[in-house]
Amino acid sequence: MSGARTGVRPATMNVLAPQSADGPNRRAVLTREWERLRPDVLALQEVTREDVAALADAGRHVVPHPRWSSDGVGAVLAARRAFGHTVKDTLEVTARTALTGWCAVVAAELPFPEPLGVMLVVHHKPSRPYGYERAWELQALVTARLVEEVVAERAVRHAVVMGDFDASPGAASLRFLKGLQSLDGMSVCFQDVWSAVHPHDPGPTLHVASCERVLVRPVRGVQASDHYGLVADLTVPDHTPGRWRNADGPRPAPGSGPGSAAR
Repeated sequence: MSGARTGVRPATMNVLAPQSADGPNRRAVLTREWERLRPDVLALQEVTREDVAALADAGRHVVPHPRWSSDGVGAVLAARRAFGHTVKDTLEVTARTALTGWCAVVAAELPFPEPLGVMLVVHHKPSRPYGYERAWELQALVTARLVEEVVAERAVRHAVVMGDFDASPGAASLRFLKGLQSLDGMSVCFQDVWSAVHPHDPGPTLHVASCERVLVRPVRGVQASDHYGLVADLTVPDHTPGRWRNADGPRPAPGSGPGSAAR
């Protein structure tokens, strides 16, 4: 994933707070990997204020989450270009969410050259403890409504949601975000980039050119985190989703099925 590209490369990873498990060496591995991969935008969890300062010193523009834990752990959105309009929410949806001091969502506009245009990059971090699915559902609703409001009011073409979602893929909070079920009378649909790489189903807003796990294995004997990272390359499809590839070309015969449509 190190070659030239024409789209956008987002990456997300829970990097495990440096207070744990050989933090300085792990941070050195992470720094080298981000330099190698050169993501356009990073959503990192379990960072410290010192980590945020290091990202800024390296020339990245940063938007930290609005809440930090009592021991100084939080999350940050970082990009190689300046963010535009930014909104935040602390996701304090129940009394139990106080147990996760740094749950929050940040949504920031990021301008790219044509044909991408302005992208809304959303860093969603729900409450951590297992068994908090009710809170995760409410927090997913807050994030979805925030995205809908920004997209309705601003000149945003695309929205990408990243983060450490904590829940398993079959959880209602993630099924809701992926458009597989509704919550509280609301429905949205964010395409799962990992699932999109292999099935190649038609109709994504952005084409997922590649998606890889990173820092799965130790680097020079150092395991970067207790989580793995995810890096994707997203590009604009060669025609508008939902429209025929060739507006003047033939249409499929009635009853031929959705598999014949070029989307």
